[in-house]
Amino acid sequence: MKLFLTALTKIPCLPPSTVWRGITKNISEEFQPGTVMTLWPFSSCTVTLLVLENNIYLGTTGNRTLLSIEVINGRNIRDHSHFQTEDETLLLPGTRMIVQSQFSPASGLHVIHLKQIIPKEVLLESPFEGVQLFPKIKDSWYRKKRFAISFGTLVTLLIGSIVKGSALGSKFGNKDTNSTERRCSTPYIRVSGTYRTGNTPVSAVLDDFNDDSNIDNVVTTEQDNEIALLFGNSEGIFHGQYSIPPHPRPAAVKLRD
Repeated sequence: MKLFLTALTKIPCLPPSTVWRGITKNISEEFQPGTVMTLWPFSSCTVTLLVLENNIYLGTTGNRTLLSIEVINGRNIRDHSHFQTEDETLLLPGTRMIVQSQFSPASGLHVIHLKQIIPKEVLLESPFEGVQLFPKIKDSWYRKKRFAISFGTLVTLLIGSIVKGSALGSKFGNKDTNSTERRCSTPYIRVSGTYRTGNTPVSAVLDDFNDDSNIDNVVTTEQDNEIALLFGNSEGIFHGQYSIPPHPRPAAVKLRD
């Protein structure tokens, strides 16, 4: 076993990707969303779905479970496998994952979305010194544990919102001269500081969300799967943070009047 692990861990890790594994029975009850799972045996997966049509792996009828796994240290063993026409990916023993979601798109077919995580404790002993079980992931400047949004960024967004709002107001104001014009009663006051949101914020939207003529801010955080709402006050300062649970991995917020 140690000899096999030594050879396997010398194969470079694949870049983070999605692999698939078919099981010819219904195991959805064992994979409830939010559950942390550990796969102890070696797990053979594929990067293509076509091979799973074979009845040995998944088939097209009966009770079946299709695992969609986001892996970070899979090993592609195509060059060392008997089936060299398939991109077979092998997962090491002790692969820890968290269940993201599951659904049933057809009768008898259950699809489960899993995401691999790095365990805090050692689940697989290194077969030799210096082995790299997981790839070295360099955190980009925008993927820190807790991201502080610079107030300068908010200023840029605020200016863009004001310019766009002025243009739209001028356009529609000419059509209805009897409509009441609304103006922001709290011009921006420059305040030095930062506002903390969840992990990996990917978008921010400024608008008046509670109809008090003050600018509010909505920040979408992809990694934490939440939308943070910060309300502005009459002094131009954002206060109070409310988290709204959206669908998994929100990318943006769309406003509709």
